[in-house]
This record gives sequence, structure tokens and C-alpha cells, in this order.
Amino acid sequence: MHKVINILGVVLLCSFGACSSTPTEPGFEVVVDDLKDGTLNAAWSFGPGKLVVVGGTPGHAAVLRLDGDTWKRESVPAAHILWWVHAFHEDDIWVVGEGGAILRWQGSEWARIDLQSTVALAGVWGANPDDVWVVGGRPRVSTATPRVWRVVEGVPEEFSLPETGTGSLLKAWGDELGNVYFVGQHGKFLVYDGTETTVIDSGVIDSLVTVMGGPDGAIYAVGGFNRGVILRYDQGEVTLYEAPTGLMGLTFDVDGAMWVSGRDGYIARSYDFGATLERINNPSEVSFHGVAEHVDGMVALGGNLMSALYDLRGALVHFGPTKLPAFDLEPLSFPDAGFVGDVSADGTSGTDSGVVSDTIVEPGGFCGASSDGVCTSGYSCESLAFDQICTENCAEDADCVAVFGDEACCLAPPDMPGIPSPGAICHPELFCNGAGW
Repeated sequence: MHKVINILGVVLLCSFGACSSTPTEPGFEVVVDDLKDGTLNAAWSFGPGKLVVVGGTPGHAAVLRLDGDTWKRESVPAAHILWWVHAFHEDDIWVVGEGGAILRWQGSEWARIDLQSTVALAGVWGANPDDVWVVGGRPRVSTATPRVWRVVEGVPEEFSLPETGTGSLLKAWGDELGNVYFVGQHGKFLVYDGTETTVIDSGVIDSLVTVMGGPDGAIYAVGGFNRGVILRYDQGEVTLYEAPTGLMGLTFDVDGAMWVSGRDGYIARSYDFGATLERINNPSEVSFHGVAEHVDGMVALGGNLMSALYDLRGALVHFGPTKLPAFDLEPLSFPDAGFVGDVSADGTSGTDSGVVSDTIVEPGGFCGASSDGVCTSGYSCESLAFDQICTENCAEDADCVAVFGDEACCLAPPDMPGIPSPGAICHPELFCNGAGW
């Protein structure tokens, strides 16, 4: 059953001061807004002076850690953007990202769990360290279906889903009763009760990006694109609230207030679980992918993720009385030898380990670790749009636009670290920046 909230009623409430569409003070303060490591997508707080932040850009996976008053970069066994983090304590942290990356910190170093797949992993949640769920798919491949793995005692096994059509899953969250909730593209909302998985009619057309349980016992999800949506699910009933722009981040603070973040620098708080939203002042206008509680305040994370730029930059802002230390890391730089990624220094194909195979992959096929194959002549294995796909090397006026149609994307990206630009690359399923939702 659905219940759609009449926005006129919300507007009337706002006119009497119940909410505000304009920024209020005090607001967020910028910690960093032009981080070369790439966009920052999610964070996990362990209390004062202890914060882990994940993100990246095509060709570089970023894990940043605040330890006391010092920020530092972590070395991780992954080559591309990281999307989400879930932790059980300081010595058990899980991170997922593009290229099938599942990373786990157990107190001394980051280790990679072998998924035997290069799908993009966008979400991770676990009831305990021996029972962890990861979700994803191939968001820019129109025929691909959602994917879920359950990692039991460190061993991933793909989880069977009922028919939901195409589109990837983007996040997962579970409650104390053993229910696990999945959300994703095309308004996907699924509930696993420990025995079977039920597909819920969300009433949402756009993506649902993040899901989390609220202090009132209901389940909430946020998403949308130009117009945002907040979904409330309680005992089979779905209620939808609107937001002024697309939403990606969701959390609750110690007082039970809901916080959401999204496009164009939008960060808001709600004391009535999404029915009315109070926008909080924020000097940055980037898209905020995540928002997380930290000590007595909030952090929001994002960057130029929604832009048409191939060169992704990150931002981190903070709200609250306890200030975050200044971001004092030196600007990121790469050695002349280049970065080991999915494309070798000579422009041919490789894998995350830099190993090159002699298996030939046809144009448009998946390359890298998914097939251990090299693209056929005239194509390069590009880490774009969450995937490693053989894309055509072509001039800016390439014929591939005529072949694939107006939806084809052609771009001449700058040289990536260790990955010389192949010129324009063209593929019908890709966004130019390789990371747009």
C-alpha cells in the first residue's frame, strides 16, 4: 500500500515556520573541497579523532583516515573508485567499490576478498563480521541485472534474487530481526526476511540510493534525480515525501533527527522523518554522496561526481561544535612509472594486478579481471561507468556516434596516472566521467 504525501500541506507547514527551504546558521564548514584523490563517497566514525573516509577516481582507490589530529592515506589493493564502508569496530572495517573490490581491514593492513567478478559494488552491510552482504551490478549496462553476495566467514557466495528486471542494487541495510533491505536503480526495494525475498512496489521511478532503519522502527530510503524522494516503509505501507533535489546520503543523529544529502550542495535535517526538511547552510555546491554522524556533529562527503568532467575531485564538510582537524595531506601525485590499473602503460589491457592476458575480448565486452582478456585491435579496456569495458579508440568526430546513435558517449579524457589517453572513447552505455549515477 502506498501513501503519497501532498506537498501543498508541507508548503503550508513551512509557511508557518515548521521547516525552511533556505540555509540556516550555523552551517557546515569546508574541510577540503578540491581533493585530487577523487570524490569522497562514504565515512565511518569511531569517535573523537577517528574517522575513515573512502572514495576515489578511475585509476585510483582512496581510503583516508583521521587518527587524532592527523590525516593519512591508506594503501589498498584496489585500483578504482570505492563507494561504501561498513565497520564493526576499529579493527574490522569493510569497504566496497568498482571492479568487484571487497576490502577488509583487520587491524594491520587492507586485504582483498576475491569475488571472481568485476561488477561495481555500491553497498555493504553486515549483521556481524561473519555475515556480510555486498550489492551492486553494472549500472551503465542496460541489460544487466542486480547482483548480491553474502560473505559468510570470509567466503562470498552469490545470493539468488527474485525477478526484478534490469538495474543494479546500490545499498543494503539490516535490522535486529534479521531482515535485510535492498534498494537500487528503477526504484528497486527488496526485503529478505531470512527465508525469502519480497519485491516491494516502491512507487519510485528513479534510483533509490541509500537505505537505513530509523529510530521509530520504520525503514527509510532516499533517491531521485532532479527531484528527490524520501521513502518510508513500515509494516508493508510505503509513504513517499518529496525533496527539492536528488538525494544520495541518509543517516540519523543521536537525537533521532534525519539527515539527508544530495545534488548541488544540498544537505538538510528533518525532525519528522522526512515530511519537512530544514536545509543547513553549506558553502560547497558539489554533489554529496554520503552523510555520517561524527562525535557531536555531521560530516558530508562528495565532489564533482555529477559533473561531465573526467577529472574527479573530492569534498568533505563538517557541521558541529567539535572542529575537524585541517586537511593537511600533501597534494596527491603519482610516480613517473605510473599507477597499476586496468590499462597498462602502453594502453593495452590488464587487470587490477597488472597481469596481461592474451585472450581477445570483442568490442563492448567486459575485460580486465572479468575475463582476463585483451581488447581486440583498436579498442582499450577502460574503467568507466563502474565497469571494465572494451571501448573504441576513436577521433572526436568518430563514426561510432553514428553507429551507436545519439546516446553514444565520445570524450577525449586527459592522461590518467600511468594510463595515456586513447583519444576519444565511445560506447553506448557509458557516461563520459565514468562515475555518474
